Amino acid sequence: MLALEQQKNFLVQRLKRSPNGSELSAEVNKTEAELTQILEQGQLAKHLIITASLR
Repeated sequence: MLALEQQKNFLVQRLKRSPNGSELSAEVNKTEAELTQILEQGQLAKHLIITASLR
């Protein structure tokens, strides 16, 4: 997930705007569906970590 953020930041600097899904997926050699799945899994993991730390 951190690698995706780094690639996204690189694209923002290069494109001078936020990349769209197809641009980001091409940059990381993943399909848009794979990219969506990775991001969803990352969000779920983040939620679980936060929930666990609040107990």
